[in-house]
Amino acid sequence: MCSLRLVNQSQTTYCDEKFLDVHGIRLTPPFLEFTQAYEGKTYNKQLSIQNIGKSPVVVRITPPSSYAFKIKPLKAYKLSPGLTLVRNVTYVYSYANSPSCIVPIYINEHRFDYYIIA
Repeated sequence: MCSLRLVNQSQTTYCDEKFLDVHGIRLTPPFLEFTQAYEGKTYNKQLSIQNIGKSPVVVRITPPSSYAFKIKPLKAYKLSPGLTLVRNVTYVYSYANSPSCIVPIYINEHRFDYYIIA
């Protein structure tokens, strides 16, 4: 699954079934997938962002590309080595909504598209 998600990404990217390393941070899980959703129900999952490098990184999260998904935006947060930032992703299922979206995550102003699939 990861190989499909790494189009146009840098050579500093490494993907495993449990995590994704990109630009000195580790994203867990490598993508979010909401399965067996029912009309009108709300679902929550967590996204962890950990600095696995040796120097601080500036992380910025912008809103998802679909209204069905919600994640609290983050403006220029300095993440020290070894520290982890956790964000909750909320999905409200509706037939009218898009079944997937992209969450742009910026690491030291390098854009990375994080995928959410429903």
